[in-house]
Amino acid sequence: MKWTLSDIPIQTGKIAIVTGASAGMGRETTRILADKGAEVVMAVRNVSKGTEVANAIRSKQADAKLHVMELDLSKLTSVHSFGAEFLQRFNHLNLIVNNAGVYGGGQNPQTTQEGFALMMGVNHLGHFALTGLLLDRLLATPQSRIVTVSSGAHGRGKIDLDSFHTIEAARRGAYGNSKLANMLFTLELQRKLESINADTISVSVGPGPTKTDGAKAGIQSIKNPFLRRVIDGLANVLIESPEGGVMPSLRAATDPQARGGDYFGLSGFMGMRGYPTAKKPAKAADNKALAKGLWERSEELTKVKFTAF
Repeated sequence: MKWTLSDIPIQTGKIAIVTGASAGMGRETTRILADKGAEVVMAVRNVSKGTEVANAIRSKQADAKLHVMELDLSKLTSVHSFGAEFLQRFNHLNLIVNNAGVYGGGQNPQTTQEGFALMMGVNHLGHFALTGLLLDRLLATPQSRIVTVSSGAHGRGKIDLDSFHTIEAARRGAYGNSKLANMLFTLELQRKLESINADTISVSVGPGPTKTDGAKAGIQSIKNPFLRRVIDGLANVLIESPEGGVMPSLRAATDPQARGGDYFGLSGFMGMRGYPTAKKPAKAADNKALAKGLWERSEELTKVKFTAF
């Protein structure tokens, strides 16, 4: 099935939160949801940059309904502040797209305000806390959904429940570990939603690599002109534009046929190009005991309880 932008239903009347909405796929998700009529809360770390992006979208979509709100997922105090402000300002919530993420760090990983390894703290624990703080509002909104952006790298991830959040763990496959955490969270959340017969669903995404501003900057930083041209040419052929790369997120967020627990990626070679389609997660994501343990440890670490369960 060739699912395209024209298949996205009109989103008028719906309120969506998109984390990391000022760059890359978050910006494209915001732009397209707004174009389809959704009222989008742009949850961003840098409010000035978020405002610039919102204004750029409005310059081409004058009726775009956008709200820029500060959210720094590396600080749980910021997550709590964002949650409290959202609940005060908005009376329903149809969609959260847990999109923001960090990559990199290598042998010298950074930490969050709470001392968690940055990638795990932002990519998983921050989104875990945000979802928990807003879950009651989601449950009160008919047919709401939580979309969490993972990656095909989740198949390489490993989670040690005693140390997954630490700097030591971050020195060994931190990105894949955080993306596996995203998948385990998505599927455990869906099981818990089903246990209370909620019509809210939890869906995950494994977008392909995209030629975002960050990717372009990385290519331009290559000093050898010949190598730079070669890499740029390969990128144009092998990887999607941000609009193409964001299609799995958009399908997860809007397709009426999406089911809880679905995992959307691109249909082409190695998931790098093509149309958004439901795919089978890696075997590592199907470990229910690990998912349950990760949930319990995440509640302990963030001190955010999902009281509906």
